[in-house]
Amino acid sequence: MSPLSPITPNNLPPDPQVRSSASSAVAALEGSLALLQAQLAAEADAGDVARAQAEEADRACSARVASESARSAALSSELVAARDRMAAVEAAEAAAAGEVRNLRRSLRQREGVQGGQAEGAGGGGGGGATGRG
Repeated sequence: MSPLSPITPNNLPPDPQVRSSASSAVAALEGSLALLQAQLAAEADAGDVARAQAEEADRACSARVASESARSAALSSELVAARDRMAAVEAAEAAAAGEVRNLRRSLRQREGVQGGQAEGAGGGGGGGATGRG
């Protein structure tokens, strides 16, 4: 047996005390190995659980992003529609203001014509029926 060869139960020295001590050491190492393997398996399970939770959180986040994106698009459409309605109201307001101006102008012209007729019928002097003059 060379000094660097691994120790196995088959190549242990013939001394019973050394053999017993070596067997105890091998058993302790095997126990440590089993403990480390169990810890590794537990950590792998914990990693799997963490990965599954992360994937679930990712799915939930993606669903929320999609929902918020749809909501944003709906709000954007509503905003465009509201702007269109506002523009239509402003246009109607401008048209109504123009109509009011035209009606006032027509009313002034009518009053002027009627005032002129009253002045002509009243003798052409000062003021006539409207009191203007």
